[in-house]
Amino acid sequence: MRRMALLLSTAFLLAATAAAGADAVGERSAGATSGKLRQLMSMKVLRIKSDAPGCEPNCPEWISAEGMIDESTLPQFKKVLKELGAKTLPILIDSGGGLVDESLAIGRLIRAHGLDIAVSKTVIPACAGPAAETEGCRQAKAHAIVPGHPRSYLARCASSCAFILAGGVHRFVGPAAFVGVHQLKTIQTSAQLLRKYRIETRTEWGIPVEVRRVLISEKRINEKTSVARTPDSAYVKVAKYFAEMGVTDGVMPIIKATPNASIHWMTRAELKATAMSTDATDAESIALGTVPRSPVLQRFDSRKEFGASPMSPPLPSVLIPSAPAKAAPVAPTR
Repeated sequence: MRRMALLLSTAFLLAATAAAGADAVGERSAGATSGKLRQLMSMKVLRIKSDAPGCEPNCPEWISAEGMIDESTLPQFKKVLKELGAKTLPILIDSGGGLVDESLAIGRLIRAHGLDIAVSKTVIPACAGPAAETEGCRQAKAHAIVPGHPRSYLARCASSCAFILAGGVHRFVGPAAFVGVHQLKTIQTSAQLLRKYRIETRTEWGIPVEVRRVLISEKRINEKTSVARTPDSAYVKVAKYFAEMGVTDGVMPIIKATPNASIHWMTRAELKATAMSTDATDAESIALGTVPRSPVLQRFDSRKEFGASPMSPPLPSVLIPSAPAKAAPVAPTR
């Protein structure tokens, strides 16, 4: 008669793995310090209510999206849109880019909700000290709606941000806001995994036989990243997405011709011809329902303001407002 017994033991195994990152992803840094920096740079998606004096009780609202697009961005958009229910608000976005797949998913989510997008920053005053007692800050604390005001002056939507912009039903890029594109970039990550298993065995005639192996824990060590060639299929996917969103195929040659280390700031003619922008109205007008008065004009240097690479083609010589212009209120357009 065979003697059988169930024994438990623990084993540590070191396994090497390699995985290719998503097409045109942003850098995925490792380490605690890098993680904290990424968290600070990560896009924040917030529901904003205008802090303009005297606008209560009907202060305009919008959704602010600012920062780098990463794995946390799509869930934030879903959360805010779920909280809004049937209510539709315009999105004001300012971003240097990030992960491509997430950007495409966010763009499709925005289009499914029928929302408009404008390239703009949102200035959010700190709710600290005496400011915490203002009506806007009290409401923000109670309803998670943050007080703020739009500022399209020198706002940008670059790299993967352009995919989110394309998702807007109407896409507003004002005279002092900019859209930048370049080639896709693929990051390949390789790492070793330290895995801890529980091994269940039985003995048959005094010989241990493995019955089951259960993973207890897993730790990534010696992680390395490198740039890999972006496959043609990635550009095909992006081209199909733009077509789906109503952006013409004229944008793809611009993307492919601009090295990833550089940036091409699209001209007004390019924005219009490709339908990357459907309207040149500034974000202040969209968010607040106002029309800006005649601004003081100045020359704009994209390299100085945005720190563009020396390889970047300069923006065309344009005149833009030297400061956010005061606006005269008019009847809301939506």
